[in-house]
Amino acid sequence: MNLLLVTIFFQLLLFTYHQITTLVNLYPFNDVERYPLRYRLIESISNGIFMILPPVGSIFQIDWIMNKFTPIFYLILLVGMFFSWWTGYLIGPRAHWQQAYSRFYGRTIKILPPIRNNPIPDLNHCILHLIALITTILTLVTYFTTK
Repeated sequence: MNLLLVTIFFQLLLFTYHQITTLVNLYPFNDVERYPLRYRLIESISNGIFMILPPVGSIFQIDWIMNKFTPIFYLILLVGMFFSWWTGYLIGPRAHWQQAYSRFYGRTIKILPPIRNNPIPDLNHCILHLIALITTILTLVTYFTTK
């Protein structure tokens, strides 16, 4: 199968998965009903704009999106995910994150083992981050092999 098509598929999967799990309450998989609709819409629109650009750029072969924006965006996205979720789980959260985590994610499904009293990334975010990691790897491989 064509690497570019697989990459576009994962870019669209990441966008779609994020939009659905941000806007639709799938409790206990996610618990977005505890997150006000106004903030869910802001998150959906602001992240959605950035997340839809890579597949649009790839589908329509828009050079600056494919070769400049997309690789940098996905790397920044992964770094953000790591610092917002995984540092708290691995080494301990900041106080304000612990409060937000307990309120918005405390009742969701967890599959990872606990580390001390640190917040455990929920299944929803584990899947989101795995899709983002696969998408980033595919995007970078596509970027470096099609030059």
